[in-house]
Amino acid sequence: MEDLHLGDPRALGPYRLLAVLTEAGGERRYLAHGPDVPGHVEVTLVQSALAHSAELLRAAEGPGLVAYVDAACDEDPPWLVCRYVPALTLADVRGLLYGGLPEAAVRGIGATLAGALARLHALGAAHGAVTPDGVLLGASGARLVRPRGSGSPADDVAALAAVLDDAAAGRAPDRELLDRCRQPDRELRPSAVELAVHWAAQGSYALPARLVGALAREAEQALEREAGPVGE
Repeated sequence: MEDLHLGDPRALGPYRLLAVLTEAGGERRYLAHGPDVPGHVEVTLVQSALAHSAELLRAAEGPGLVAYVDAACDEDPPWLVCRYVPALTLADVRGLLYGGLPEAAVRGIGATLAGALARLHALGAAHGAVTPDGVLLGASGARLVRPRGSGSPADDVAALAAVLDDAAAGRAPDRELLDRCRQPDRELRPSAVELAVHWAAQGSYALPARLVGALAREAEQALEREAGPVGE
């Protein structure tokens, strides 16, 4: 979390921006307050396809996806508002841990994200941004950034396998299953439902103490921003 920079807006619509959060999914995110939303929210400056993303977030609401609050599809640039949960991207985590996450945590992440993908796939949509910087790890679970709706469900499955490999620093459990996720023949890849059921029976989401500490520090920093933004 950083202070707002000179070039950053101080407000977007009714949302007062307080700080810059880590970029996720290649898009700039801000910690913010809204007039009718308890607690903090995160506001993301969106590069494309916001209307479709907002529609998918509302329709597939649940664990494993950021929680939709509001969107301004016709603004320039457009922006998306979701509930704020202190989190690190998986890309951030790689710099904090040596040797990757424990196997149980990797399976827990897999179960949650596969469940979110299954809800999107049931709507006939793909997520399209399952990448290390598109996965947010919080104290109570993992979430995917906004769906782009691009690609196919089979692409999402292969991307999830790559993300879990990354989370485990190349030593992910269930190697045979992950290899199936990346079969050249997409028809032979397992579905997101199959993955969610498999990992839900085996995984438990518990982060190492170092990550728990980092998340606690971010939560403290968010509370310190209550007084308003501090520019550079």
